[in-house]
Amino acid sequence: MADESEGFREEIREEFLTCSICMEVYTRPKMLPCIHTFCQRCLEGYTVGKSSLSCPTCRREIMLPMGGVQALTDNFYIASLCAKVSSPSHENQTTGQMTSLQTTNPCPNHPGNQVRSFCRTCQIATCDTCANDHPGHDVDDIGTVVTEKRGEIGQTLHNAKGRIHKLYGFLDELDQADMHAGRNFQEAEMLVNQTCQRLVEEVARQQEGVIADLRARAVARRTELTQRREQVQKTMSDLIVACRRAEEDLRTADLQAMSTRQRDLTEIVTSHGATDLNITGEEVEFKPCLDSISIGQFGVKDAGGTLELPQSQQTTIQANITVGGLKGRGAAQFDFPTDVAVTNFHIFVLDKGNNRVQVLDKRGSFVRAFYTGNERSKPQGVAVNPSGQVVVTDLGDGTVKIFSQEGQLLEYFGEGFAKPCGISIHPWSGVVAISDIQKERVTLHRPDGSLLLTLHSKGEGLQSFRKPAYVGTLNSGGVLISDNATQSLKLFSKEGNFVRAIGKTAERVDGSGQLRYPRGIIVDNADNIIVADADNGTVDVFDSSGKFLLHTANKADGLKRPTGLALLGDKRLVVTDTATHSVLILNMADKDILPRDAGRTLPDSPSKVCSVM
Repeated sequence: MADESEGFREEIREEFLTCSICMEVYTRPKMLPCIHTFCQRCLEGYTVGKSSLSCPTCRREIMLPMGGVQALTDNFYIASLCAKVSSPSHENQTTGQMTSLQTTNPCPNHPGNQVRSFCRTCQIATCDTCANDHPGHDVDDIGTVVTEKRGEIGQTLHNAKGRIHKLYGFLDELDQADMHAGRNFQEAEMLVNQTCQRLVEEVARQQEGVIADLRARAVARRTELTQRREQVQKTMSDLIVACRRAEEDLRTADLQAMSTRQRDLTEIVTSHGATDLNITGEEVEFKPCLDSISIGQFGVKDAGGTLELPQSQQTTIQANITVGGLKGRGAAQFDFPTDVAVTNFHIFVLDKGNNRVQVLDKRGSFVRAFYTGNERSKPQGVAVNPSGQVVVTDLGDGTVKIFSQEGQLLEYFGEGFAKPCGISIHPWSGVVAISDIQKERVTLHRPDGSLLLTLHSKGEGLQSFRKPAYVGTLNSGGVLISDNATQSLKLFSKEGNFVRAIGKTAERVDGSGQLRYPRGIIVDNADNIIVADADNGTVDVFDSSGKFLLHTANKADGLKRPTGLALLGDKRLVVTDTATHSVLILNMADKDILPRDAGRTLPDSPSKVCSVM
């Protein structure tokens, strides 16, 4: 009877009182709204840094209360059962039962003997008599072996529980990936619909023009044919009248009249006999264009995150696109656009004069816009963090703000800024570099906003900077600063040590690569440094050692005063121009420039197929 009671207790413990996260008896059991129960400490470890959680059992998404896990409902019923099962009397009973089991473990070969040892050589339990059959073998006390086995099983159990934790985490990642895939498909579907609508509108416009031209040509041709018809009808009328008169003269004997009529008839026949009876003129014919029409391309990302397109699509050369061009406040119109950032599907343009961020698709079409603050707001820099949130620096109110991609203000980032200007977010580590043009410094921050490092260099020498406007980050973590005062770039290591100045006249006698008012900075996958040179109207490329490579864009591409830069995953360069109040999307397919995240997969959100500076 005692054995049956104890077995029932163990069944209760395993089936109803074991946390499915730690696989142990509940400690401080907390009940979720979905009625599933878990240990408080397990839930706290499961929800670090989160405001919600997905139930490990039913996967229901649950928002945490204001007090976090501690504020969840205590499951007093489960707690009471746990106390009953784990009571000292129960433990004594269990211990007594185990002792009894251990002391009544008969040897299968010698029923009158108890198993007291274990032959490690043969891997079997033995009694004292059996041990005589194992001379020279490694025989040990059965209790010692049991203790060792318990330790091994305990370690295996620990590893299994660790694996369970990882699997729960992976399930969470799968849920996030599923939601991300849903958003991606929705955005892609919307983009397909917009593209098709643009094609329909363009085809309708062409249809109207072609039909108008066709009708004009038809009117001209029919007018020409009508005039020919009238001429032929007049000729026929003259000939008919002359023939009738000649027939009348044939019935008379007046020779003089007959001679006159013959002469008149001969003149008419001769004059009208030369009439061109051929139908001449150009015939109008419409030749349909049966070339295939493509609204876009699908590709597959490999394990490294590189987008592979079919061979037939890889040779497609995309034309340059210009958005805006006239100062204004309407959709896709800009007033002094100072910076730009990109994600998989969208381009975020900092429209400073209008105190807003405009969102475009990758074809340059307007999607939406959102304002960055009140009349005091003077937004200057924009970036996208690895979570896909839009981060904006504001010179007007001295803050750095984080928005959702739809424009909802989520929170303020960091503190202690006076006039935050440029911003760069490392796409892999999430480290944020922010320049403060009033405090003449650049600060590096962890993703949570806490200060990591301060660069503050005044005085003389190549390492000094006095007007840090824009910033960028190397793949290695180094920091680039565009300094208005010295008209050069300053490169510092991630530890804050000065490395070199880039773009000084003394380094280039011919003036190539000499910067005059450098602005936006981005870095490609090979650590090539791409900088907007506002006064020269060029976008220059340097290698990581500071050697000038080429002007990748200039005034021939429509640039006047380039400022902000971003690099799309399809090797197109996005440039904001404050002189023309426009955004240019330039094809860089013939340039040896790779997107920043080539060979990596980033969240969107994104996976991002772009450089964000």
